[in-house]
Amino acid sequence: MKKEIKDFIFSKNTQTLLVYAFAESTRLELVSEIEKSTEVEVEVFSESLLSVDTAREIGRRIIIIPSEGKHKVFILAFSNIFHEAQNALLKVLEEPRPNVSFLLVSGTSLLLPTILSRVSDIVYADDTTYDLWAKTFIKSDIAKRLEEIKKLVEDENLDVSARLIAIEKAIPHDMIHADTRKVLISLLSFARIRGASAKMLLETVALNIDVKA
Repeated sequence: MKKEIKDFIFSKNTQTLLVYAFAESTRLELVSEIEKSTEVEVEVFSESLLSVDTAREIGRRIIIIPSEGKHKVFILAFSNIFHEAQNALLKVLEEPRPNVSFLLVSGTSLLLPTILSRVSDIVYADDTTYDLWAKTFIKSDIAKRLEEIKKLVEDENLDVSARLIAIEKAIPHDMIHADTRKVLISLLSFARIRGASAKMLLETVALNIDVKA
């Protein structure tokens, strides 16, 4: 288990941590490790496709007070999630309760900006195909970034969301300007729209990435 995840679980705060785990095996292993812990009380909701009914059930479950002296962590593990379920989940995250925190273990990057705005941090549990590419892209000057994009958009199978996630992951959180993070989150949202221009999305990133010196 990554240190950031362990620290979050045992910090016993009332925040929400988002963990991107695109491989199903990674999600299952992570949930299993957390369940074995005796220091926190956990409740797991693990579904391939998280439904609105499940999101509403979570809202009802958080009313139940954890055992005396214990902090409760709700773990939501899913490979995908309905748009309506995200809206229902948002209502839960907007009203945190004492001694309760949420760990979202997501296999999809297609999360609403409103959900992303409620998380305290983002952790990547598994490596992605484009990690090395993203690090090189970030270190390049704008001209080289734009040249790289020209090559990328010629590929009809280009996965824009995966590239954007790799870029966000490659920039240390303490080295990224708040405005840059907002741009990336917004672009991830736009990338989920059918017909969105891959060239426009990537060029926006190329022109706006600004890492603190």
